[in-house]
Amino acid sequence: MAEEWFSMETIRRIHPFYVPAFMRYVCIELNKKYGLRIDGATYFHSNNTELLFKRKMFDSRAKKIINDPELMEQEHKKLIKASEKWKKISNKILKTNLSKLSDKKLAGFLKNYSESYFSAHGKCAGHLLQLTEWENELYTKFIYSILQKKIKRYSLNESLAEAFALVSAPEKLGNMQKEERELFGLYLEIIKNKKLLDLFRKQPEKQIEKKLANFPKFSKKLDFHHKKWLWLPFMYEGPTWNKTYFISLLSSLARQYLTKEEITLKKKEPERLIKNKKEFLKKLPLTSKEKLYFKILSDSVYLKGYRKDVMYYSCFAAEKLFSETGKRLHLSLNQIRHFFPEEIVQALLYKKFSVKELNERIGFTVITWINGKEKLFTGKKARTEFNKIMKSMKIKKASRLQGSTAVPGLVKGKVKLVNHPNEMYKMKQGDIMVSHSTNPNLVPAMKKAGAIVTDVGGITCHAAIVSRELNIPCIIGTKVATRTLKDGEKVEVNASKGTVRRLK
Repeated sequence: MAEEWFSMETIRRIHPFYVPAFMRYVCIELNKKYGLRIDGATYFHSNNTELLFKRKMFDSRAKKIINDPELMEQEHKKLIKASEKWKKISNKILKTNLSKLSDKKLAGFLKNYSESYFSAHGKCAGHLLQLTEWENELYTKFIYSILQKKIKRYSLNESLAEAFALVSAPEKLGNMQKEERELFGLYLEIIKNKKLLDLFRKQPEKQIEKKLANFPKFSKKLDFHHKKWLWLPFMYEGPTWNKTYFISLLSSLARQYLTKEEITLKKKEPERLIKNKKEFLKKLPLTSKEKLYFKILSDSVYLKGYRKDVMYYSCFAAEKLFSETGKRLHLSLNQIRHFFPEEIVQALLYKKFSVKELNERIGFTVITWINGKEKLFTGKKARTEFNKIMKSMKIKKASRLQGSTAVPGLVKGKVKLVNHPNEMYKMKQGDIMVSHSTNPNLVPAMKKAGAIVTDVGGITCHAAIVSRELNIPCIIGTKVATRTLKDGEKVEVNASKGTVRRLK
């Protein structure tokens, strides 16, 4: 009987250039380094992909990782070093006039960028805890078992979900929190000036943007904020946030009549959570190994966001690099994105590549990593290989809608299915946002949500990280929420228990 596969993650708006590093890490590097071989595959269609793994192998390797916390901590240190190098190269790309470079020098940029990408997202990607979380959330369950015993033994008042939320909270701010803080600073500038406040409170966004010329000092600060943070939702191929997006956020704050005191409290919220975490840990006697397990969990939550931010910033920078390469090879941006990193330098230097092959990859591509060997399939062969894998995929039928707590809380509201930015218009303040998985492009909708529910994800997934930053109740890993719930129906989300219940 064929070995069963499962889908670890669906990634939207991505292409072959940015997937091999992760898959080679999981399916090749882990075996070379630590003897943890996992067979995997991925397919690309319409700029979306799905990461597939053999279930039995995946779960057994995940258990080995949990038993070696020192290994996870070691990988975290490598990740930061490699990511900072990748960010440095991306900064250089953004500051350089690439059109004036020779093909050889441009190829040098491509080579450095590709190698930094492989190091930061492949050779030391900090994916170890993430591997234990996807599908069966083994690390979460492991931490839950420790907490459950401690709460009972020391008669603590915190629920299991509250305790987990506290110990998993990162102790450093993510970029989204930093951006929000700086935006609050701009809002405090607005409320100091009655004319400026009236503009943001009473005028539509287009009029605000036009009339900002009358407030040059503030306009300059807003331009700086836009330039600094526009890349945050970029993911792998854009778009960025335009200036109007930030104007709409500031206008929303102004129309809520938020006071300086209320904004100050919002700005202090991350520190309050960190303080609560430290106070809770004082009540929780831990062994040295338990402290290390908790530290790895907290660090992983922070580093998942950090790693993604570095990746999206670098992808934003690479767009400039890819566009210039495309001009010289007479290829579209989409064709360039379907080179593998090791191919693109050779294509630029020697002009040897197949347009037909690139177009076939755009149509449908399957890549497998089995027994440590990588194989690429396009066209009919890709469909055959894909069908072979899909036959051994099994979807579990859920008797009830149950997931894992990312942020505790109890909320009632109307379901809104949001999987793509063009569906965000459905969201109204307080609605229950239900998604297969979330990404930076969906953050405006997430900010309106009374609660967030996803099909997939572990404690380090995007939905868990952002909902924690926004302090919005969140349930992850329900498997079937988007296929079970419908737009407009009323539900009760008990994120403390990880359940979603329909209301009459």
